[in-house]
Amino acid sequence: MMWVKTLPCSMTMIDAEHCSGVIEADHADRDHGLQRKGADQKCIPMCTFHHRCRTDWSGIFKSWKRDDMREFLELRIELTQRLARARSIPFPEDGESSS
Repeated sequence: MMWVKTLPCSMTMIDAEHCSGVIEADHADRDHGLQRKGADQKCIPMCTFHHRCRTDWSGIFKSWKRDDMREFLELRIELTQRLARARSIPFPEDGESSS
């Protein structure tokens, strides 16, 4: 999961002017319970600012519909996983965790 933090923010192509802070591994998987982190293999890179906005539904995400968010997250998860495979970076399968 640490390698995700080496990628640019997932919002770079949408809202680069507001990217700020360190890159964090955003557990973008929505298939988990409240107050629980999602699966490590479904992390996406997000700068601190956009990560907070996404989780708070604020900033650029304020007007997004739930379906818009779902589609965005699914596409970014897929892209991040493809990058891992292309770089031969192992990532955990469902049910496993990494550090």
